[in-house]
Amino acid sequence: GSSQEEPVKVGVALVDVLTGLHLGMGVLAALRHRDLIDGEKSGQRIEINLLSTALSSLVNQASAYINTGTVARPLGNKHPSISPYEVFATGNGELAVAAGNDSLFKRFCQAIDREDLAQNPEYATNDARVARRERLAAEIEHTLVTNTSEHWFSNCREYGVPAGPVNDIAQAFKFAEELGLDPVQNISGTRVVSNPLNFS
Repeated sequence: GSSQEEPVKVGVALVDVLTGLHLGMGVLAALRHRDLIDGEKSGQRIEINLLSTALSSLVNQASAYINTGTVARPLGNKHPSISPYEVFATGNGELAVAAGNDSLFKRFCQAIDREDLAQNPEYATNDARVARRERLAAEIEHTLVTNTSEHWFSNCREYGVPAGPVNDIAQAFKFAEELGLDPVQNISGTRVVSNPLNFS
């Protein structure tokens, strides 16, 4: 969405999920500590809260604030310091592109047959591309709308560029099945999402 939109929450209780995952790691660390400390009989009290989890999960945005005072502003699907690293319209949907460095940008330009963009000095470095983000995005989208998300995804894979069609939930499960990830398990007659962890 545009930077003018009102604040929007994510579609699931993401901070709750992340807090639970952090807590699980804390429990495992406490058990490991108990096992390594010879003769220790007592456990550890583990404390965690949602706000601390939310702040630590801001990753690069939190780092930018605590080190430079930069307060992130809404950018929709754009990355604050990398371009092109966003979602573009295609002929039949949308494509997420993560050309995170100069080499990937050049390969992305090859994948979409726009090597002229890679050769343009105005887009030679990431800083230059970020400064001209809107103009570059318009050039890219002008090309991407001429074919399908699947076509561009195939080209990007061929050139090793991180990209993919924007999927709804049904399409995401179908894609996981195509990749052989077995995204659904049947446990006692109930279908559940597979645990992402796989052990040998």
